[in-house]
Parts: sequence; C-alpha cells; structure tokens
Amino acid sequence: MKQQHGAPRRSARPGAVVLTTLALLGSLLPGNPASASPPAAAAERPAGTVAGAAPSAGAVVGHNTTGAVGRGGAGTVADRAGSPVAVALAGISPTVARPGDDVKVKATITNTTGKPLEGLKAKLAINAVALTQRASLAAWESLPLTERVASAGPGAKDLGRLAAGQSRTVDLTFPTATYTLQGWGPRELSLEVTGSQGRVGVLRTFLMYDDGVASAGRKSMRLTIAAPVTAGIVDPADIEGAQLQLAQEAADEGRLDQLLEVARSGKVSLAVDPNVVGLARAADSEDLRAWGESFLTATHRTSTYALPAWDPDLGALAHADVSQGRINGILNTPAVGKWTVPPSWNEGLAWPANGATDRVTVAAATYADRPFVILSQGTLAPTSPDVATSRADLELERGLARTAVADAVLSAAFVQGTDVTRATSVGVAVAESAPGQTDGAEPIGAVVPSATGAAAAQRLLAETAAVVAQATSSDTHALIATDRAWYPDADAVGTILGTLGNAPWVEIAPLKRLLGSGPHTVGRKPLPQEQPTERELDDSQVDRIDESRTRIIDFSSIAADPEELRRNSLMRLVAPLSVGYRRDPDQRQAAVDAGVQYAQEVREAVEVIPREGVNLISDRGDLPIRVRNNLDTDITVTVVLKPDNPRLTVTRQVTGTIPSFKEMNLSIPVEAIGSGDVTVTSQLFAPSGVQLGSESSFEVRVRAGWEEVGTWIVAGLVGLLFAVGIWRTVRRGRSPNRATVEDVAAATGEFAVTEPPADVAAASGTTTDAPHRTH
Repeated sequence: MKQQHGAPRRSARPGAVVLTTLALLGSLLPGNPASASPPAAAAERPAGTVAGAAPSAGAVVGHNTTGAVGRGGAGTVADRAGSPVAVALAGISPTVARPGDDVKVKATITNTTGKPLEGLKAKLAINAVALTQRASLAAWESLPLTERVASAGPGAKDLGRLAAGQSRTVDLTFPTATYTLQGWGPRELSLEVTGSQGRVGVLRTFLMYDDGVASAGRKSMRLTIAAPVTAGIVDPADIEGAQLQLAQEAADEGRLDQLLEVARSGKVSLAVDPNVVGLARAADSEDLRAWGESFLTATHRTSTYALPAWDPDLGALAHADVSQGRINGILNTPAVGKWTVPPSWNEGLAWPANGATDRVTVAAATYADRPFVILSQGTLAPTSPDVATSRADLELERGLARTAVADAVLSAAFVQGTDVTRATSVGVAVAESAPGQTDGAEPIGAVVPSATGAAAAQRLLAETAAVVAQATSSDTHALIATDRAWYPDADAVGTILGTLGNAPWVEIAPLKRLLGSGPHTVGRKPLPQEQPTERELDDSQVDRIDESRTRIIDFSSIAADPEELRRNSLMRLVAPLSVGYRRDPDQRQAAVDAGVQYAQEVREAVEVIPREGVNLISDRGDLPIRVRNNLDTDITVTVVLKPDNPRLTVTRQVTGTIPSFKEMNLSIPVEAIGSGDVTVTSQLFAPSGVQLGSESSFEVRVRAGWEEVGTWIVAGLVGLLFAVGIWRTVRRGRSPNRATVEDVAAATGEFAVTEPPADVAAASGTTTDAPHRTH
C-alpha cells in the first residue's frame, strides 16, 4: 500500500499486531531459549537497547508477569516461561481513577500451550495501599506466577474453554466506589487467570488513583522523551543501495514511517543524522523524496538536534587519541547530497553509542563543540533509585560538559511498550556491551517480557508518581532515551503520550529545555575515566582512517575547489566509523580497507612521469618534467628538483596548472658549473606544501662550456674547409678548356700584334709602330 505521508494517521496497524502476537507467543513458549537469555536477534540491533532497571530497582514487566528478573536473579525466568496463559494489557480507562469511577480493564489472554485449557476464569483485583517507592513498583511486577496477587475486587469472570494457541479479549470492571481507596498514588492491580489446576497466568500492573485531596499542592515533574534517528550503515560507494534500504524503512509501517508519525506528535524530541534527510532528498524515488519532505517538516514541529553526519563513533575516536581538531573535522564531514542542516535544528549534541561511555569520550565530544551529551545505561546515574533527575554538569580539564542522563527504568518501560521488534532484553545492549563488559555478560538491570503500550503507560504513570512523591524540590526533570534501533509503534507511543498528558503531575518538555536547564545536585555513580567497549573499532584502524583523511585533505589543495575534490574520499573514510557498523565488525573492516584504498588511488592520480637521462651541454638550460593528471579537475602543482651535486643548481621552482586527464611538461630552469653526471630527484608539491606521490630520479649528463667549445670547433672546421678549397684551386692551374688569344682571333677576325722580344728586334733592324688593323 502506498503511504500518503500527508494523510492522517491510520487507526489500525495489522502488521504491528501480528509482530506483537508472534513476540508474545515466542517469548512464552515453554523451553524457548529466548525466555532464559537475550535473543540472538538482539545482537543485530545497531546501537543496543536502552538500559533497564538497575538491580536494586528490579524489572520492568509488561503483559505476562508470571516472573521477571529483578533482584531475584535469573531463576524466575523459567517460572515465567512455563506460564500456560499469557496475559497482555490492552487498555485501562480511565488511566487515572478518581472517587466513584468504574475502571474498565481490557486484556488479551492467549493459550501458549499445545492443548486446550478448560474452565478458565479471570479475576480483577486491586490492593488499596499506595506505592511510593520505585523499588516497590519493580518488586510487584517482578513477582513470578505463583506469588501473591491483589486481593480486593469483584468476583471472577468465566472464560470457558481456550483452544491451543487461541487468544481472547476479556473486559473487566473495577468499581472504585465499592472499595476503600484513599489518597494519591499507584496501586497494585492484578488480572489473574485460573483453570482447573489453579493459576495459569497473571498480569501485574498498576492503577493510578487520585482522591483529589492528597494531590492538592503536590509538586510536578518534567519529562523529556528523546530518540536518535540515524540511517544505519551507509556505503558511499553504493548510495543507491542505501536509498533503497531507506525507502523500505520509509514505506508503509516501516521504521521511518513510524518515526515520522512520532515526530508529528511534537512530543518526542529527535536527534537526527543529516544523512537520513540527505539520502531521501537526493533519491530518484518520488515516495522517498516525499517522505524526506514530510519528515523535515515534522522536525520543525518538535525539538530537533543534529547529530554528526554518518553518526561516527565518538568512543572509538576518543580511545584512539585522535586529536581534538581532527575529531572536530570528522564530526563535520558533509552529508550525502551536500545536504545541510536547517536553521530550525539545534546544534552541539553528542549521543555516544548506546549511551554508555566514559570521561574521555565526553571530553572529546565537548572539545569538538558538542558539549550536550546524552548518557544512558546507568552512566552517571543517581545513586538513589528513587531519583530520576537528569541534568548533570561534568567538569573537564578544558571546559564543562552539560550531560543529560536517561533514567534506566523509565527508558526501559517506554522502549518495551513501543518497540515493534519487541526485543526481549532491555537491560543491556547485547550488540554493544556496556563499559567493562564483554559480549554475553550478565545484563545490567532486567531481562523482561514484552510490554504493550497500555502496560508501559501504567508503569510510567506509577514511576513518575513515585518520583514526585519522593522529590525534595520542584525542579525534577527526567529523560527517557531510546536507542538507535528503536522501531516505534506510533499508536503505542500515542497511547503513552496521551496517558502522560492526562497526568497533572507530569509535563512533557522538549529536549532543548532540558539541556538549557541547570544541573541537579544529587549523588551520582562515578564516570569511568577510560573504558573502551569491545565492539569499538580498533585503535590501529582508527589511526589508518585518521592518517588517510589528513593526507587527502592536504592533497586536495591542488584543486580550485578542494572541498569538491576531497568530498568522496572523506565520506568513504568516515563511513566505517559509524555506530551502525558495531553490529558487523567484518563488514566494518572491509569498509575501512576500501575507504583507505580509495583515498590512496585519488592521491596517486597525480604523479611525475619517470624519464630517462638528460644531456645538458650549456651552463644554463631548462629541464622538462612531465606531470600526469588523472583527476576530473584541473590541478595546480609545484615541481621541485634536487640535484645531488652542486655542479648543477636549480634556478627556481616552477608552479603550473595541469588540465584534467592530461599530461604536460613543466620546464625547470637550471645552471651548470663544470661537467659531470648528476642525479636529480624530482618532487611534486601541493599548494598546501604537502608532497604528492613518491619521488622520481633521473640522470643529467652535465657538460658545462661544451657549447662554446663546439662553436669554435665548428667555426674552425668551416675556415679550414674554405682554405683547403682555395689551395686546391690554385694547385690545379688553368683548365685545358680555357680559351686562348688565338681562339679569340679566329673567332673574331682580329689579331693582336705582339712585339717580338727585344733581342730579336734588334737583330732584324725592325721597329715597332702602332698596331695595324686590316680589314
């Protein structure tokens, strides 16, 4: 069925009813291992369940109180498991009885055996004495099947036969006018089912009575109900898969669908991982986007605080001694889809994994600008079981932590009465052991059967009345805190809120009011200095994440938009720190390895390309260094050359911009003195000053002055060739093909007159006159 997130709330929840019935039967069948110990399913809860009653306070019991573990220890579990009939409270009206009221009690009885039960009868009874001690409330609900029941009430009602596995609703009435009830406070109420062989089932709960006289002028208390809302395990490499998981939880009757209805009440404060909204707003699914819008609108109607995106495990960071500045950076990692927290949300809240923590974790949160810390599971709890006040300041070396301590019993009752999963164990986080515990250790508090919303409402009425009765001042402000795995039944939450809203001594107050109030001066259990839990990420793996994260931040300065370049790497490195990964250490380790590897591949996408030797034959020149950029953004880098011999010096460093997915040469000017071979190491640096990648070396054959010598040699060779040419020409003489005087005369008809030698002329007696020409 398609969920219309803007539609009014449905009046019935068939799916939740089926789950509830299965839980009732499963927890009560004889020999069911879940009845004797926390179920294996509880180990799958991402953040563990809220702490139950402290040992001195007994157990929180809902529908079938044939026995529960309180101060009596685990021996009563077998008694409860052997109860043939389960009795579940469906409702009490009015929830606060006054003189003359006829109290209507509706319950569901179920035959948990494999055979029919004959001659069943149901009897409703009340004890007139008001209970004012919280321990008395726990003791009453903790009684096993065969122990006492209330005594005053009308006769038993015949139920007849109940077939194997059959359930039946029974309505009983208690007329207050017939019995003597005085004063103000909770009374013991029992609904006993008997058969032919005696008692086969019993419900023990409470009737709140107010005669209108004793309550006059009585103090009231404030009560805050807070719930963390996280996305669980989110793999940044598979955002679509995370959105699919979110869509399933936001579908009709899903966990997030129910949380939306709870948020719309305006009475339950929220601490939200921004990824919840970021994933929804960035989804392709129209239904998921609609849920995201509806949920965001609902957060504006109640007191909402922002958790750090990706819900990192503060305990793991603190115990690995990650520096304050780096923790602060991790807690400010961007959310999916670049979604940012709206102004209506409050800031500065830390919610350690399952609320159980130590001083170093509280200090780490405070120093990271998150001084408001939610504590539960008995951490920093009041030493008196009758005190439920929450606010406590914790003095630190460099500041003040403003903690809010959840009341274990109130929280357990609320979670048990509203959680659809109906986890059998609420006294301990099986998936996340409390400080000092190992997995499988005895639970802190109580292992109790599943409760209904109506039973939880009556227990909460009784508990708050006892707190008010014992309060010495009017500033009592208690906190109910759920866990990260809380899967609420919105109708059950509505029942409890409606019941508490009709109680004049209780005021539902927002978380912001609680955190803004002053501390309460009461005795509290000491907070351990440092006690890591077993399912925290190992220190060595936290160090790997921290180191890789620091490197990618320094590396990202090469881009014009560093935040954009490093976003994916930071998300992949922070994701394994999520509290949700505590339930699956193997998957977490794989996520750590993948995140570190991804960041390394990003850093290795920029490198100097190795080259062969270079010849430098002048005293000045440029050495070309080729840089490769395999990123999808332009980068700016600086090349630094380091010769191993002073005969070669680098004139200056060169900074250049390399386009995305390109290779480019950067020319580095150098000067040479003398000749010889020089090994040059090339390094690449980001603008932040951090070195990029590994060094690369190559050989430069320096021959300084060889250029001038070569010029003279060439010039000499040219001159020599010219001289040789002239010499060869002279040496060969005239060419035999050259024309003579006779050849000219023959060709022109003119003859040149030549004078005979002087001695010849004198002998012949001839004289020489002017030339003569003949024609």
